Amino acid sequence: MRSRVLFSAVVAVAVVVGLFVVWIALRGSGPGEEGADANVGASATPGTPLATQCPGYAGPAERLTFPSRAADRHVLSGASTGPKDAPLLVILRPGCSSAICQWLPWADRISADTGAEAIVFDRRGIGATGGVFDPALEPADIQGAVAAAAGTATPDVVLIGSSLGSTSVQSAVGVLDPQPCATVLVSPVTAALSTLPENTWLVWETQGAAVNEVARTLVTRASTPSAVHTLPVASSQHSGVLIRNNPPVLNFLVQAVRSCAGGR
Repeated sequence: MRSRVLFSAVVAVAVVVGLFVVWIALRGSGPGEEGADANVGASATPGTPLATQCPGYAGPAERLTFPSRAADRHVLSGASTGPKDAPLLVILRPGCSSAICQWLPWADRISADTGAEAIVFDRRGIGATGGVFDPALEPADIQGAVAAAAGTATPDVVLIGSSLGSTSVQSAVGVLDPQPCATVLVSPVTAALSTLPENTWLVWETQGAAVNEVARTLVTRASTPSAVHTLPVASSQHSGVLIRNNPPVLNFLVQAVRSCAGGR
């Protein structure tokens, strides 16, 4: 038991270091990596209504705020869509430059097709969450999102992360209890996990050399060949742009959520 705890701690430190390095590399890349629509809502301030942050969005999602599970209990701001009592919960973590507005239609589609509740929230330092980005707090922030939706019953959880968000998801895999029923990585920029969890779904652009190398490295870390589902896309488009411009990618995310027992 002691060795397992020590191993988890070592993995957590490695992932946090990876998050910080990736954030430094990506934060100056501008909207081209995620798409111009990624910046919509990025300059919102805490307390901004969802309709004001995302003026072009007309879907069913509602504003959701919740405290992090970190010691500072920082209030995170995002949105929830789908039934609040669903037995399946999807947490979506966008890329470095993305606020939640770009992801809301995709959250709606995933929820509508699977019956899950889907939550997407702004990371610290962007959009309506405010504060300063701290990679070490990403796992606790994701825990806060799960706790906000869990109520009296603990749903099955699917983690979906894109670009920097995929590194955030990798950092949270080892701290969620129970473990995610599916882990989905889009355009991964770090191979932070030494062993992929069961039921990992991996989609990436093969014409982005760095991402392609990371993704192929992650595939080799599956415990068994059946533990990882892959969708390599012949494109250089990254993260949100990859999802928006390639319909099979969003279909792949829906399929990943449906793979959990709580999906339909």
